[in-house]
Amino acid sequence: SSSLYPYRLYGLKNYFGELEMLQGVPRINTVRCERGGTALVLAKHDFSELQEQFPHFRAAWAAKACQRERLRLYARRKLTFGLTVRHFAAVKIQNYCKARWQRLTGRPARRGSLEEETGAMVVEAMQTASSVAVAGVPPSKEEAAAAVHDL
Repeated sequence: SSSLYPYRLYGLKNYFGELEMLQGVPRINTVRCERGGTALVLAKHDFSELQEQFPHFRAAWAAKACQRERLRLYARRKLTFGLTVRHFAAVKIQNYCKARWQRLTGRPARRGSLEEETGAMVVEAMQTASSVAVAGVPPSKEEAAAAVHDL
């Protein structure tokens, strides 16, 4: 469903599920890949073997897992209302484009709420940011300007 929240976005070189493996409890969350991706699956028994072979890593993994969980709980406390995944993505893309525009031009993009935006502008910004995210290449000044036009 597009209204599932709270949710987190994972990208390249990210991971999830370590806290459950360290605590020995089942994972209760759902993960969904929106585009093509690759996942390395580590079974619990293999993870247990690694912990036995490298006990010094277990402490580092546990510390990092606790830190990530604290950050997750902090972010969740800051939630005031839920957004659909589509709305969340549009806001993230707008913020990226505005920041990029400011870095390129030295002046802030005009402020405006998502509700004031036209559907075409949101789609255009989403396509620009998606191609940037997929390719890993920063947009040109013209692309950035087009993406934040009238934001």
